[in-house]
Amino acid sequence: MDMQGSIPFALHKDPVTSVWLADDLCTLATSSRDASLKITALEKDPDPTLGPNAALHLHSKARLRRSFTSSDLTLSSCALTPDGSFAVVGSWDNTTFVYNVESAYVISRCEVHDDSVSCLDLVPDASGDVLRTLEGDPAAEPGFLVVTGAWDATVKLWSLRLGSDGGSRREDFGTHPLMELFDMEAPVTCVAAAGG
Repeated sequence: MDMQGSIPFALHKDPVTSVWLADDLCTLATSSRDASLKITALEKDPDPTLGPNAALHLHSKARLRRSFTSSDLTLSSCALTPDGSFAVVGSWDNTTFVYNVESAYVISRCEVHDDSVSCLDLVPDASGDVLRTLEGDPAAEPGFLVVTGAWDATVKLWSLRLGSDGGSRREDFGTHPLMELFDMEAPVTCVAAAGG
């Protein structure tokens, strides 16, 4: 791998626990044992001499856009919405929170497990089809499905809908999971979801 032109960039003082690149390939989220979430803007600087391979070498500059510290406990996992405007973050304090990148504000924080949240994944809910089916509401706003795993040996599936004002509606996230899986014999350390 050619690292020529890459810029070393120290984001965290302790080990990184999760890395997520938004679909736009311009926003990177990282969480760490130092209890921080970092949102980094990756600047595109394609080399026109690369032709069809230019997409493989788009980023030459990185700029820290947001930095957030939640508490003294590790942030275990993070995921970005496809446009990079919101981050969902899991923590060792048993909570998951939704962070608005533009306003640099936590818009929702919920205790979602009985022990540390160790991992999570976020996928679009297929234009609201899942929520419409589960809730019987044909006018349901499109949203996201969040899958969380924890040291309490459970996996939970949550719905997350973001309002037009950029806020998360509390009743839609963190109060009642759509599904809970309890049959794990050990703490859950990795989850993955596929969008529909």
